[in-house]
Amino acid sequence: MNKEEFLSEQHSSPAPASFSAAAITSAFSLIHLFIMYGETATLLNAGRLPASTYANSTMYTTLSPCDMCTGAILLYKIRRVVIGENSTFKAAGEDYLRQRGVEVVVMDDQECRTLMERFVRESPGVWWEDIGVVGEEKREEGR
Repeated sequence: MNKEEFLSEQHSSPAPASFSAAAITSAFSLIHLFIMYGETATLLNAGRLPASTYANSTMYTTLSPCDMCTGAILLYKIRRVVIGENSTFKAAGEDYLRQRGVEVVVMDDQECRTLMERFVRESPGVWWEDIGVVGEEKREEGR
């Protein structure tokens, strides 16, 4: 699938970037849920739907889904995942989703890559936190 095909597909708005934290307004305060990534926020925003709706859905994500989001995709039996780019972050979830019968489409979109490279450059602490890498791991991997 190329970018034009992706953009011309009829679908609801794409999921927010997988690194984003969702914010929920309560009666008393704004609560940030830092384990709420784009994929899980999309499921939450969709609300309770029949299982068949999820099974006939496509999940759109900026990056390769993390382990947590991969689990959510499998739990809801989503049949197809479209990834904007996976050069910035490629999780083991891509292969696992394929092994479990999920169609995984990587767009390899330059605009996504540019957006993510800028985010990593401008917010490295948030980036490492979001992908679950701690200080020692970064040093060991030469990051």
